[in-house]
Amino acid sequence: MTLRVGVVGLGFFGKILLNVLRETPDVEVVAVHDRFPERANEIPLQNAHFYSDVRELFERESMDAVVIAEIPSHHLLPTQLAAAKGIHVFCEKPMANNLADCDKMIEACATNHVKLMIGFKHRFTKAMAHVKRDLSRLGRPLWVMYTYPLWKVDDSGWKFDESGTKGIVVENMVHAFDVMRYFFGDLSSLFAEGDTFVYPNSKLPDSAIIVARFANGAIGGVGGGCTSEQRVTTVTTSP
Repeated sequence: MTLRVGVVGLGFFGKILLNVLRETPDVEVVAVHDRFPERANEIPLQNAHFYSDVRELFERESMDAVVIAEIPSHHLLPTQLAAAKGIHVFCEKPMANNLADCDKMIEACATNHVKLMIGFKHRFTKAMAHVKRDLSRLGRPLWVMYTYPLWKVDDSGWKFDESGTKGIVVENMVHAFDVMRYFFGDLSSLFAEGDTFVYPNSKLPDSAIIVARFANGAIGGVGGGCTSEQRVTTVTTSP
């Protein structure tokens, strides 16, 4: 059986996901969407149809699943359109740029009995999976510290535009919160301090320290931001 998939959003990461899908056995990318029509010329479409109108994509295409790689403020509509057609949804993180949209996405998928998965990849790394698998043997987790350095960039772009997301701390450090909730469960309280060390003209912090207490009694902290150099955050993997 071949899984028919659509891709919504052809920015930097959307193109990466598109290529991954095309390299995956038994997956066929049948349609792609981007709000900017010129992006149709930036990639080989192969047999996929290109749409600049997301509604038209869902009206005309037959798909089993859709990958949403748009900016967070544009996650709700394609999720609702997909769910209404019975199409399963994989959506990039963060889920949306406000809680109301998150609730609506969950409701749409639950009502239409389709899967909704958010792209929190860190919990699937070998180290995280190993700890989760052996948690009963290791004992109840009580304390965690998660560092998430982000390097400085010349153009902070849409990640500091409130109409797109709620800043780079939210855009990237959400990975840390997902992993902590994966091990500890829900939070009961949180305290945070942030500042604009690198992008002083931004209304949104580029660096933050966060302290959390979890419902199971554990405590944890997250530190991250754009005050690092790229070489600090370069990850080298081995087979």
